[in-house]
Amino acid sequence: MKSQLPIEAPQAPVQPEQDAANIPLDDDLLAEIFHRFDNVASLIRCLQVCKRFYHVISLILRTEPFFLGFYHVPNSTSPRPRRLPQYIHTEPHFTNPNLNLVYLNSKRSNMYSILETRSSQVLLQKMVHGPDLHFVLASPFRRSSETIELPPRLFDARIHRLIVCSYVPWTQQPNEEYKVVVVFSDRPSGALFTVMGFSSLAHKWTSVSHNQNGRITFPKRAGYQEGLEPTVFASRMVYKLQNGDYILAVDPSTLLLSKIDLPVTDRSLLCYGNHFLGRTEEDNLCFFLMRKMDLFMWVYRVNNNVGGWFLHEIVDLNGLMDPHAMGEVATMRFSANMLDQLKGFRLVTLNGFGEGSGVLILVMADWVISYNIKSKRLERLWYSHDWATRVQAVYAYEMVWPPAPMLPLGGQQSA
Repeated sequence: MKSQLPIEAPQAPVQPEQDAANIPLDDDLLAEIFHRFDNVASLIRCLQVCKRFYHVISLILRTEPFFLGFYHVPNSTSPRPRRLPQYIHTEPHFTNPNLNLVYLNSKRSNMYSILETRSSQVLLQKMVHGPDLHFVLASPFRRSSETIELPPRLFDARIHRLIVCSYVPWTQQPNEEYKVVVVFSDRPSGALFTVMGFSSLAHKWTSVSHNQNGRITFPKRAGYQEGLEPTVFASRMVYKLQNGDYILAVDPSTLLLSKIDLPVTDRSLLCYGNHFLGRTEEDNLCFFLMRKMDLFMWVYRVNNNVGGWFLHEIVDLNGLMDPHAMGEVATMRFSANMLDQLKGFRLVTLNGFGEGSGVLILVMADWVISYNIKSKRLERLWYSHDWATRVQAVYAYEMVWPPAPMLPLGGQQSA
């Protein structure tokens, strides 16, 4: 006969619910689970569950940056400064975040001019009254921003013009330093360039001046012959096409300027919208040129401190016009040659480039088209229905994977 348990016998303890950080699975098994996710938005939501999930996804499931959409600055004849650019969403699997920049609006100003997008950050110039310049580095995914101001009254803004302002990711976690590089030239003659660099960790500006007497000259460095201009081409440089004559390159580490000649010797081949600058995965400068519907791509490589252009490929975009992917766009006639407009062709221009994903953005009439230089595919992204404001400037937006939080100016990353 079985003995009966007394009523006062203690019951089995109730196991407390486990949070995500204490799940009894090793990291390899968690990685296998995350590998089976086919929705990017779900993975990004998992990043925010706990530190362990963030660690597993960021270190084990790291992939290449992917193209999400673009910011569109419409063509406007109004003399007022441009408002915040419109974000156009093109990735159907990424539906969670709102990447519009309206959260930057304030009571004082909602006037911004977008300068560039890189590594999931958007660099803008804030329109304010007076000679001072204010730049805003925005992280739309995290809905955060940092204002970067030049030292007050640093120069007379009436005789200086802004050539380029660029955001440069510099170091990885845990410090995650970034730099902002600004290049000015004096307005009357262009005989003086001032290069300024801002470090997020040092939280200060440094500057270097370059004199130009008919051509760019550089500070003399040991090891170079007299009159020989050193090559300061390096990775993660800032590039700007200067008046269609040469490419102005800035080394963010030294703030030195260099002049890179264009790969085409006939300047008549260059016209509005038929050329664009980019950067390859190996941090090499690349130059795109459209002639009619042929896309030329040159890559600038440096060997033994001597740089040169190499023709990488020529692509006939007409041959990639798949009616199933392009729809009615495949039946239209396009050309990058403006004179062909008189013959019934519609204009195609180069407007943006995603360095991480390798996506080149073209505007064909009122259509925004992407060309993936890796897969050699054309894809329709968006059609502008607004006849009053035509497509003017397009800035590709990519998500750095995993999306790392941006450090505050001069601050430390929280755990």
